[in-house]
Amino acid sequence: YRYWAVYTPNVMRISIYENPSIVASSDGVHWVEPEGLSNPIEPQPPSTRYHNCDADMVYNAEYDAMMAYWNWADDQGGGVGAEVRLRISYDGVHWGVPVTYDEMTRVWSKPTSDAERQVADGEDDFITAIASPDRYDMLSPTIVYDDFRDVFILWANNTGDVGYQNGQANFVEMRYSDDGITWGEPVRVNGFLGLDENGQQLAPWHQDVQYVPDLKEFVCISQCFAGRNPDGSVLHLTTSKDGVNWEQVGTKPLLSPGPDGSWDDFQIYRSSFYYEPGSSAGDGTMRVWYSALQKDTNNKMVADSSGNLTIQAKSEDDRIWRIGYAENSFVEMMRVLLDDPGYTTPALVSGNSLMLSAETTSLPTGDVMKLETSFAPVDTSDQVVKYTSSDPDVATVDEFGTITGVSVGSARIMAETREGLSDDLEIAVVENPYTLIPQSNMTATATSVYGGTTEGPASNVLDGNVRTIWHTNYAPKDELPQSITVSFDQPYTVGRFVYTPRQNGTNGIISEYELYAIHQDGSKDLVASGSDWALDAKDKTVSFAPVEAVGLELKAIAGAGGFGTAAELNVYAYGPIEPAPVYVPVDDRDASLVFTGAWNSDSNGSFYEGTARYTNEIGASVEFTFVGTAIRWYGQNDVNFSAAEVYVDGVLAGEVNVYGPAAAQQLLFEADGLAYGKHTIRIVCVSPVVDFDYFSYVGE
Repeated sequence: YRYWAVYTPNVMRISIYENPSIVASSDGVHWVEPEGLSNPIEPQPPSTRYHNCDADMVYNAEYDAMMAYWNWADDQGGGVGAEVRLRISYDGVHWGVPVTYDEMTRVWSKPTSDAERQVADGEDDFITAIASPDRYDMLSPTIVYDDFRDVFILWANNTGDVGYQNGQANFVEMRYSDDGITWGEPVRVNGFLGLDENGQQLAPWHQDVQYVPDLKEFVCISQCFAGRNPDGSVLHLTTSKDGVNWEQVGTKPLLSPGPDGSWDDFQIYRSSFYYEPGSSAGDGTMRVWYSALQKDTNNKMVADSSGNLTIQAKSEDDRIWRIGYAENSFVEMMRVLLDDPGYTTPALVSGNSLMLSAETTSLPTGDVMKLETSFAPVDTSDQVVKYTSSDPDVATVDEFGTITGVSVGSARIMAETREGLSDDLEIAVVENPYTLIPQSNMTATATSVYGGTTEGPASNVLDGNVRTIWHTNYAPKDELPQSITVSFDQPYTVGRFVYTPRQNGTNGIISEYELYAIHQDGSKDLVASGSDWALDAKDKTVSFAPVEAVGLELKAIAGAGGFGTAAELNVYAYGPIEPAPVYVPVDDRDASLVFTGAWNSDSNGSFYEGTARYTNEIGASVEFTFVGTAIRWYGQNDVNFSAAEVYVDGVLAGEVNVYGPAAAQQLLFEADGLAYGKHTIRIVCVSPVVDFDYFSYVGE
């Protein structure tokens, strides 16, 4: 067969039946199940809590195999999220996991014999390509293999954990894979959709992307909508030279729902297309297969595949799904979309040069830097760039042109296109002067918080989870400016701050900010400010002159929707961080303590380990010998307590007044900075009463 398709049929609104199925065709119009195939290739989920959807397929020419992907979701909030799953076939009949696939290493070895061109095709024989804790952030995955760069590319619609009602917060992300099985982190694409004919912004729902060599462009047909959800959705055409930066073609839809009563009168849904090359570049035919919904079909006669009203819908059949086909010449299609009767496909533009640039050619280890790529002329047609590093042990570069410093040294980053344009850039990787302060060494507070759990508390910015966020109060709304402060466990010399915005939606992403260093005396200094943070999910990094501080305050001056949010906050010290000393407690009942005189036992839940001792006898003492560099004495204050002398290594270190409001586990004395070695501390009662709860020391 020349044409193969994977699709997920649906019944009404019951998604449990939406399971990947395979058909094939010689002409793209008449489709059959290949002999021996049993559909669906993925069995029905065990309950309506789960569903499959949004299938796509890519041909692996090197392995002569077809790879069928689909989205699987747990529809229960707080469940296990979603997965992009994969089954592979060498013959179009048996779909599953290749026998040469190693589950532990996730490596699919190329088969070398007919015996190896087999798959295990049981109910559970699929590969999880990507997993996410959100239910609907990888909708409609569409996959392309790029033979020039030898990579697979996946685009998907991120609707977070919301799905159908996420509205205009939807956005498209892309990721790369060397093998189609293990995928990198997603990056949000730019300008994917624009405005419709009424000037309203379009939001994506499903999409299909192909690379069209005739046009030297990625072409996408996007199912999209202008309202709050996909009801009444249409298809629009959008194109890209590099897969990241997109531009919608005109404002007119490629396909819209038909008139009331027609088989596609409610929604145009997930589509797929093929550009059939013509006699010359750009003179091809666009062939589109699209699913659609007919509404209000209860008890009605509805059309069969020939258009005749021969199918009796049942009373519960309020919506019926069908697949349709349409075609047009590419030129005629573009004339309509652009409202230009004289449109002809522009001639391809050969490039004269490719130029690489970066903010700096010096990159600290562990840091990343984005390459900037430009072409002359600027409208060069072939703008797909392959990046390589001369020494990946020093610096790596990914398909997005992001360089990561690995180790000290130098590496040459090279770029080239299909038509042979090239450039390179020498990068010096140097020691990183910044050290990440562990989030566990910080606490967070805010001037305004919403009273939720995953959305609200300031502590969410320090939990290492980008899916939980701090959010200013919106019930009722607290107007900006509002601040969030991270306080350190000790003073640090800091010089870098990273703000990670919320990853789903834009409400509250901070666009204008001020950053203050907080000093030990409580005073604050402005260390950075700006009004140009983009309303996207990318990290915002602020570097400033190193300053000693006990905390940093981020003030949100302006944010999307008039709110302030943050997913994560991270702070970097300038220079190495000395590890915080580890104190070892020594309870009052420890056998290593030497008590002299009369000491009375006391018990109370407020004491360390529930016990303490006190003395009324002048001259009574407690002594402890340790090996280390610091020692602390903890005890009780009270209104009938008095004073003690403290000796360290036989020398009077001070007199401690323990009189005060009743309070347990108080730090009464501390000696740090001692030379490493054996030391002895002795507490002597000089005026009753004196309490001893425990010692805490740094050392062996």
